[in-house]
Amino acid sequence: MLDLRAFSALTEVSLGGNNFNGSIPQYIGQLSELCVLDLSRNNFHGVVSETHLAKLDKLEILDLSHNSLVLHFAPDWSPTFQLNEILLSGCNVGPSFPKWIQTQKHFSLLDLSRANIADEAPTWLWSLSPLVEAIYLFDNQITGIVMNLSSSIRDIDLTNNSISGHIPLLPANVEISQLSGNIFFGSVSSICKTRHDQLVLLDISNNQLAAEVPNCWEKMPNLHYLNLANNSFFGEIPHSLGSLRDLFVLQLRGNRLSGGFPSSLGHCQGLELFDVAGNELTGEIPTWTGQMYYMEFLNLGRNELVGSIPVEICNLTYIKVLDLSVNNLSGRIPDCFNNFTSLAQENIPTNISRRGYILNFYYNDHLPNVVMPKYYDAYSLVQWKGHESEYRGNLYEGIDFLESIIE
Repeated sequence: MLDLRAFSALTEVSLGGNNFNGSIPQYIGQLSELCVLDLSRNNFHGVVSETHLAKLDKLEILDLSHNSLVLHFAPDWSPTFQLNEILLSGCNVGPSFPKWIQTQKHFSLLDLSRANIADEAPTWLWSLSPLVEAIYLFDNQITGIVMNLSSSIRDIDLTNNSISGHIPLLPANVEISQLSGNIFFGSVSSICKTRHDQLVLLDISNNQLAAEVPNCWEKMPNLHYLNLANNSFFGEIPHSLGSLRDLFVLQLRGNRLSGGFPSSLGHCQGLELFDVAGNELTGEIPTWTGQMYYMEFLNLGRNELVGSIPVEICNLTYIKVLDLSVNNLSGRIPDCFNNFTSLAQENIPTNISRRGYILNFYYNDHLPNVVMPKYYDAYSLVQWKGHESEYRGNLYEGIDFLESIIE
């Protein structure tokens, strides 16, 4: 790293996104005019201690993320600065939750994701700063419960921890809420208590939630992505889901949902992924699936569906993955499946990797076993000759979620 000691009047050091290596020099802590210290996305390693931040009274942004750094501060350390942004993703901050964060009263962004924290989340965390807009704690081993969240929070990601208790009451202005891969239990009725006009992404999959799916989705009119997969939700699919006219992704797989498909879902014509596999759904495949012209991934497998495949499904000319396996379907496979032009492509599109083209009708006793594998698309869990495996990938730009590939 460059020797900056001669530049004592520096107010900003932004070296992020390079290939700098070695340890961070302790003299950084003597640059008393510094407001921004951004060393993110480099190859720095070694220990960062109080000395590195000793005289940075004016520091407002600290970004050490995505390096191989160990942060070692005394338990009673109280820094002299008040940070607006705290970004330590990928640093070794744990195993204890850093107590010095409690001294920071005005931050808007806190990122302690993948920070090797294996500790209970302190109760003060959730309402420490009245200005906080984003909290990222994903991929740690954090335990405890989520208390009342600050009303200013717009983006929260607690994915893949061991947080328990009930789903917290979400602030009215929240935009993104990712709570998957924890031990939340009970119902999710709290989401019905407040209208969420700004909410675009809600992921509470892979928890221990056991209740009926709430019927209040009209209170989230701008929702684009909803993932309730792999819980123990029961009862029927609520009619109000059909009010989500801008929905791109609807994941309901791996629950205990029963009954048929509500006709209101036919209004969600912008769906690109619809996955209800592994439930107890009955009735026939609705003809309105053929009106979802942008559908790329449709998984109705492992339910109790009956009847024939509606010819309207052939309108899904963008379909990449179609899984109707392990049902009680009968009749003929429509000849118009030749309309699935995306399934006939030989080349993987250059703008999206691991695109997949799968037709799966296995384990429908009354249908011929027809399989047309080309490649695979890492969208979601798909039954493939009795096997499922997981993969993390992208459905569309800006959304990152748990998925799987076909082996």
